[in-house]
Amino acid sequence: MRGADVVEMALKTARLYRGVDKILYTEGGFHCKTMGVLSVTGNKKYQSGFGSLLTGCECIPLGNYPAVEKKLQNETYAAFILEPIQAEGGIRIPPQGYLKKVEELCKNKGVLLIVDEIQTGLG
Repeated sequence: MRGADVVEMALKTARLYRGVDKILYTEGGFHCKTMGVLSVTGNKKYQSGFGSLLTGCECIPLGNYPAVEKKLQNETYAAFILEPIQAEGGIRIPPQGYLKKVEELCKNKGVLLIVDEIQTGLG
């Protein structure tokens, strides 16, 4: 199975399970190039030219925990998708402790955390 298929299934599962269509994702993230996955790919160069993508997808900066906290306190999301280390536009690593804090916040809010580890091979 390709990475795009796995991410696509994760997005579908999150929306179905939570009954909510909103997905939070990070700037600079890359999750492949299918239509659904392009909607949560944080690089406009890959998204341009295809017309409307999935609705309900919102982008925030990588590593900005207060931005995640604000979004999850004020809105209901199905999932938050991110990469533990971004590699598409150079190596970008979130601050120490960020992933753990995001994991705890998502768990407390009932938001599914999708960790795309295809580039890093952690999983």
